[in-house]
Amino acid sequence: MKRLAAFLILVTAIGLIAHGVPVPRWVWNGYLTELQTRLPEYDVQIDSVVLGLSHKPVLMLSDIQVKNKTNADRLDVGLLRVELNKIAAWRRNEWVISDLTLKGLHSLKTTSQDCEGLPIRCWHSMPLRVWAQVKLMLENEVGAERQLRKVDIQKMEWVDVELRNRSTNQPQSQPQPTSEFEFGLSIEELRYQSPLQSGLFSDDNSTGTISAGLKLFDTSAATTSPSPPGPAPQHKPNQIYISVKANQALLNTTAGSRAWKFDNLESEFTGDWLSVLDRSGGPTGSNSYPWSGSVAAGSLILRHDEGSPFLKLQASELRSYVSRLDSPADHQAAFSARQVEGGLPAQDFLFKQAEWTYTHEDAEAWTFDLLLKQASDSSTMTAEITPTQIPGSEATPALRQTRVLGCDASTSYWFWQDGWFMQQGKPPRLGPGASSSWVWCKK
Repeated sequence: MKRLAAFLILVTAIGLIAHGVPVPRWVWNGYLTELQTRLPEYDVQIDSVVLGLSHKPVLMLSDIQVKNKTNADRLDVGLLRVELNKIAAWRRNEWVISDLTLKGLHSLKTTSQDCEGLPIRCWHSMPLRVWAQVKLMLENEVGAERQLRKVDIQKMEWVDVELRNRSTNQPQSQPQPTSEFEFGLSIEELRYQSPLQSGLFSDDNSTGTISAGLKLFDTSAATTSPSPPGPAPQHKPNQIYISVKANQALLNTTAGSRAWKFDNLESEFTGDWLSVLDRSGGPTGSNSYPWSGSVAAGSLILRHDEGSPFLKLQASELRSYVSRLDSPADHQAAFSARQVEGGLPAQDFLFKQAEWTYTHEDAEAWTFDLLLKQASDSSTMTAEITPTQIPGSEATPALRQTRVLGCDASTSYWFWQDGWFMQQGKPPRLGPGASSSWVWCKK
């Protein structure tokens, strides 16, 4: 009887350890202190750490809080769960994460500067800085003989992830300042499975998948939109819902370089967005328009070279479409390109054999090659258009020309106004509080 009781206790203990047991704070507090030392401008707190031991050990961190000591920037994570495949990691000489779960990540970036155009200073750097220091700590932990050179994620799930920017200044194009407005991106759910699945003794190649539900939002429309005299209208925040899905294929990579290839990329979006550019030059009514559209690509390749700050991009058979749902008969547009090459952030983009058409009383369909050049500080952008012929297309080859985003004087203007695309020989007339963004002038 005693032997049976001891056996049951042992089995129960092993089950608890494999499932996960809380790790005493004194065991991991040294790592937290080291991370705090590496990030002196932040206050880092972790509520609990749970560890499960098996051939696939599991580490769970809950209620992570990182706060900036000098401003309101902060990063909160409800749960981070990491499952490692130790045998596959030893066999492949790299970190193999068989399952990564992230829930309740909320990053807040605050600024009193102009964030129009999304400059670098408005990006969320805190999550990247924390991860960079954790990566260095892991490299030191495994030793010089086995540096952390590559992390392979087999399966991943993100739930309730939000990157929120809070600004206390209105963009310079808006004459009336506001106390506060927010914009950002939220990921309601993201699921990913790698095309390479590692077992105990071998790897299996298959087709990977990725799917996500996203939302873009901007509350400045609700808090700062100008309106005519009288009772102030209730403007809804700008928000667009986006769904994305694609298949991932394996690519052979060279030393010091990583690449990801996605096939059959499909994305759809719908939502309301505000237009504040008034055609008449009088008080703008700030209409909120309902939108629907899609973006698809036959393939998308992303490449990153070790030590490079840029991400290179290649796409083929790009197709996009947008429609204004309140007036679809005369508010539809389509853009396509056989090949796309470029890089992020702030790198040039080349669109080969592109075609653009939209519905309007003076609209035309054009075919062209397009080179977008952007300055490193994101302050200026130029578009070089070269006419081209596309077999089977009835569109007219575009005139050779160069356009610049924003200018003082020109003979031809392309711009966004009154909720649609416009072209004319004189600049758009702006009402009080209206914006002149996205005005392309012919040089």
